[in-house]
Amino acid sequence: LTNVVILDATGHSVTISGQSGTNLSSQSRLFELEPGISLFVTNLKFANGQSTNGAAFLIRSNSFLFASDCVFSNNVVNGSNGLAGASARTSTVTGSASDGRSGTAAASAAGGAIFNFGHAWFSHCSFLTNGVIAGNGGSGGNGGNGTVSGGDGGHGGRGGAAMGGAI
Repeated sequence: LTNVVILDATGHSVTISGQSGTNLSSQSRLFELEPGISLFVTNLKFANGQSTNGAAFLIRSNSFLFASDCVFSNNVVNGSNGLAGASARTSTVTGSASDGRSGTAAASAAGGAIFNFGHAWFSHCSFLTNGVIAGNGGSGGNGGNGTVSGGDGGHGGRGGAAMGGAI
């Protein structure tokens, strides 16, 4: 048995694609290379992958991707949004009201087409319209109502970082 896989579409028009359209309910990464795997791809198009990191390929440590004459297009990663902070009690309290809780930070996202922890080699490949969209920070919770003073709203969470539209 070997851990070497070769996908060669020379002379053919082959696209490996995830879901596409505007009503997507789940994300689908095209390939995840586990440690010890070597993948050679030639004359293939990898399109419409979706994930939180590495929409076309997630390359784990000690794995290898060798790509020649390939096209990577419209692969997009999305960081998840932070959670909203809890609001303080809404009924009016005598005296000063409580403050709302802060929202949580969003997740960062990286590697629109390729997220690489291992080894990657590209020859005559094109990277077209791949992207990274970081999540939004969670909203701060509302402050409570008080007869003397109302509570302050919580702080919004930080937005996530977006890194590496293609690789």
